[in-house]
Formats: sequence, C-alpha cells, structure tokens
Amino acid sequence: MAWNPGQYLKFEAERTRPARDLAAAVSLDAPESVLDAGCGPGNSIAVLARRWPAARLTGLDFSSEMLETARRKQPGASFVQGDLDGDLSGLGEFDVVFSNAVLQWMPDGGKTAQNLFRLVKPGGALAVQVPFGQPAPAAGGRLENGAAHRLMAQTAKEPRFAPRTAGVNRLYTMDGAGIYDLFAGAGPLSVWETCYCHVLDGYEGLAEWFRGSGMRPYLDALPDGEERRAFVRRFLERAAAEFPPAADGKLLLWFRRLFFVVYKEGGKEGRHVVQPTADPGIL
Repeated sequence: MAWNPGQYLKFEAERTRPARDLAAAVSLDAPESVLDAGCGPGNSIAVLARRWPAARLTGLDFSSEMLETARRKQPGASFVQGDLDGDLSGLGEFDVVFSNAVLQWMPDGGKTAQNLFRLVKPGGALAVQVPFGQPAPAAGGRLENGAAHRLMAQTAKEPRFAPRTAGVNRLYTMDGAGIYDLFAGAGPLSVWETCYCHVLDGYEGLAEWFRGSGMRPYLDALPDGEERRAFVRRFLERAAAEFPPAADGKLLLWFRRLFFVVYKEGGKEGRHVVQPTADPGIL
C-alpha cells in the first residue's frame, strides 16, 4: 500500500498533538540519541527536535513516500527505510525510542513494541501512542474512531465491494492491560488513555480524515476511482444515518488513543528518571 503524505497531513495539527503529548510525558531531560520508529511524513520527528534539540535524531519508516517528505521537513535528522518487525539491531541503541500512531498497523503490536524495547539503552525509554479502536462503555452514541471503523467494515461486506475487500486486513487493536502484562517488571511503566475531539467539516471531512489512514486498505483493494468513490459514498451514508452533525453542521469525531512509556532499568550513574504522571500535559 502506497502512503500519501499530502492526504495524511491534511490534518497535521490534529495528528501531531498526540505526539506532543507523548513526548512531554518522557521524563528524560537530555537524551543523546532518539529513534522515531514509524516516523511517517516527519511531523512527529519535528516534535522530537523541539523537545530535545541537542539529540541525534533518526527516523525509521517502511514507506519511501513518507520518508521523502520527512527528509524535507527535518533535514537535520537521519532517515532509514525498514520494517519495525525486522532485524533492527544494525540501528544500534537509543536513549529514547518513540513510536506515534504506528503499531496499530502491525499484526502483533505488543511483539513489535518488545522488538523496539530491545533498542532502548539502559536508563532510556520506549514511548508509544496508538489509536484505541474499542468504543468507550459510556460513549452514548457519539461518533468515535472505533465506530467509524465498524462502518467501514460493514461497507466492505456489501456485495458490490466484498469480492475485492474480503481479504483486507483491518487495523489491529492494543489494550492497556495487555501492555501492562508485557512490560510489568521491565522498569517504571505508565499507561493511560486520552480522547481527543476533532471538529470536522461535516461528513466529507470524515472521509478526508480516514482516506489518509484507516480507509486506505479498503480503497487500495478496489480496482478504480469509480469504485473507491462508491465505497466512500456508502460509508458516509452509513455514518449520516447513525451519527447526526452538531448544530452548526460540523461533525465531531471522538478519537481515543492509548499511550505508554516504559523505562529500561540501569544506565549512567546518577541519571535521574521520574515516573511520568497520568496527565502528560502539552508542550
């Protein structure tokens, strides 16, 4: 699947805010080396450059299209094309390994997180954010990201699209309890959720959001532009039937995200690491 950096960055501010929140939660003042694992088009590595201006930054991504954009956005960093589930030992070790909105694309996000944790130096940190697709018990019928993915899956099962979309892999879900079980005992660990409210320009804004992320696998499976437009149209018809707009015509997308930061024991003598609070704040 080819990524479209321009489509993804139509919502650059909204997609970058969780990266800022995650970076702010890492309690290391002056890391020497930082890896952005799944750096995408460079919006997250720009956050890391502001957070730790003296650090040596490396961006890793599978997509050549994303890396091309990232190099232009952050020319002072180094970039490597590679698979997060591959052999990453050649990259060396880092004081901070950072991964923003990537592991939901991996078949076993927990295994990928453990693979990344191997790259963390003693005394360093692994910091991860992923979209959390399970609906909140008290969501009360509001349009959440998990609901949008349900509507996409229902659309994909319609007879017009099913022959092409039957084998499409949906995004994978990680959960906080599973993360705790994976990393309990590895070092200080903090896990939390945040729900962001994105104000979109009606239902077309909803389509634009997911064209750049979770709808891509479905659209890539369809043979031509006419079928892709038909898929989007049916998805929006389902959304409009279930989730009305706000009084001013805007559409509220409630987007839940899971965060965790885990520190590796050891490191330089006297190095100070503080357990982050549940409210990481915003830089």
